[in-house]
Amino acid sequence: MNNILEATFIDANADLKGMGKCPAWLSREAQSEWQYIVPLLKRLGLLWKTDRATLCAFCSAIGELKRLESIVNEKGETYLTGSGYLRPRPEVAMLHTARQAVRTFAVEFGLTPLSRGKFAVKKDKKRSGSDFLLR
Repeated sequence: MNNILEATFIDANADLKGMGKCPAWLSREAQSEWQYIVPLLKRLGLLWKTDRATLCAFCSAIGELKRLESIVNEKGETYLTGSGYLRPRPEVAMLHTARQAVRTFAVEFGLTPLSRGKFAVKKDKKRSGSDFLLR
């Protein structure tokens, strides 16, 4: 099979009833990612019905990343302790962890430049590869 995953992906025109709707328990940011990424993965032929749990985790990680980015952007990377010492905000370390989680899940779905080479991606004549990055 030449290290390329083929054939058993959901057809881009297939019904995704097994995938179900976006879970209501996901954060607003995670739900937004779900609405964005599911059609893309479906169109590229990179989505299986059995990917639901991993997809939920990916979207949740994106939501957490956005939440933490917002906090760090608003409050900064450091804070002053009661005794006057400058310390890194805990959200900075959490943000690093969230970024790692997003990258790990992105690799699973072929969403990084290197990992895309491991997938047999359907050609979409309507869009170029760079359109994938633009929202």
